[in-house]
Amino acid sequence: MDNRREFLKRASLLAGGTGMLNILPMPIQKALAINPTPGSTYLDAEHIVILMQENRSFDHTYGTLQGVRGFNDPRAITLPNKNPVWLQTNQKGETYPPFHLDIKDTKATWMSSLPHSWSNQVDAWNHGRYDKWLDAKHSGHKE
Repeated sequence: MDNRREFLKRASLLAGGTGMLNILPMPIQKALAINPTPGSTYLDAEHIVILMQENRSFDHTYGTLQGVRGFNDPRAITLPNKNPVWLQTNQKGETYPPFHLDIKDTKATWMSSLPHSWSNQVDAWNHGRYDKWLDAKHSGHKE
């Protein structure tokens, strides 16, 4: 049995969550109001919306699909060396485009993620030039 403090905590969370529903955009409110048909799954959906907060993930995964600006974006940032932002050059002068990472036939998923700390984000940003990603974001795993 819950004590009074736990009851008040849960009641507050429920009230806050209910109040938040009113500030959501109308299309989201309508979507949340739809009751799924019993026995249906996501496989029955006509459309699936994927929200990605990081453009690099989107570009690497979907950047070449028809209808996606991705690598054909006419408004992409141009680096000081006149390359589009997705062509990054390291300190050795080697330039790399985004590439397909074969996660099915390799052990790529075991390579860990790249650093995401504040200092290497600032280093990659390079005072707004966005041209130090390869040097600032190298993997800590040599293999």
